[in-house]
Amino acid sequence: IIDLGCGMGNVLSQLRMAYSCCTYGIEMQDKCIKAVKLMICEAGYCINFWRALMVVNSITIEYGNMLENPNLWQLISDANVVFVNNLMFKATRKSLSVIRIKEIMFP
Repeated sequence: IIDLGCGMGNVLSQLRMAYSCCTYGIEMQDKCIKAVKLMICEAGYCINFWRALMVVNSITIEYGNMLENPNLWQLISDANVVFVNNLMFKATRKSLSVIRIKEIMFP
């Protein structure tokens, strides 16, 4: 499961707990990433930070811009479910497009 613009990782953590699946999120707001770190630390989980990646029991949250992630299309094509909620940018040629995602997910 992938969540593009995952915020504090609420969708990822709920799905991980409910279905024991691997989840991946990417978020570009530093405040959200810091809040996730604090939340997980308080919950008593062990956090492993490596190159801005946080992996906790099959939950991976990466800090960065999804539009600049070189692995984005591969991650989307490998996923069973892709969440893109609260899109905060204008649709441009450089932005993600529903058509492009459909082309990758349903060749």
